[in-house]
Amino acid sequence: MNEIQTLPRFVEIALPIPLARTFTYRWPEAADRAPVVGDAVEVKFRGRRQIGTVAALSSSTELEKVLELESVFDPVYRIEEERRELARQVADYYGARAGEVLRLMLPPRPGTTARRSPLEIGADREPRPGHELTDAQAVCIERIGRALDEPRYESFLLHGVTGSGKTEVYLQLIARCLERGQNALVLLPEISLTPQTIRRVRERFPGQVAPSHSRL
Repeated sequence: MNEIQTLPRFVEIALPIPLARTFTYRWPEAADRAPVVGDAVEVKFRGRRQIGTVAALSSSTELEKVLELESVFDPVYRIEEERRELARQVADYYGARAGEVLRLMLPPRPGTTARRSPLEIGADREPRPGHELTDAQAVCIERIGRALDEPRYESFLLHGVTGSGKTEVYLQLIARCLERGQNALVLLPEISLTPQTIRRVRERFPGQVAPSHSRL
């Protein structure tokens, strides 16, 4: 006799709040598909609507009362395993909550109109060559480059006043990563710095740059 497969009826949701835990909700019976880890959903949490991410599935729960999800977003908004792993690393390194980081990974924010893919912009342009390095820049690239080539994890603090050439060091190290078939993630402290930084990086790596921030 064939076993009857029990479909997941409950999901653990990671929410963008400063709590290191997930919350149990019931998958809507009216949903036209089964839940998948990484799905973007909308829930009611403490009287407010929140967008969260499915972190785990379960066919049962010990809770007596479980709220049903408000809505389930199309699979196009699902956060795939590679991005979930990046979120886990970011949350662990910066001491953030997983739900807060996952919220930033949604591609793009559910309920908004997706813009043209930034990877398509400038893909047909010729890359702008790098500048001639100063002795100090060359020393920085040589030291950081050794850690990339081994490879091993190591952190560096690059100190210099505005206009001293720090960005050129970053760009040349990014180029080294790309030559090795790796990726590079550039983190900026505020959104207002995005336009000028994106312009510099796209000039050097046309068609290979994808920005991601809360105003997209």
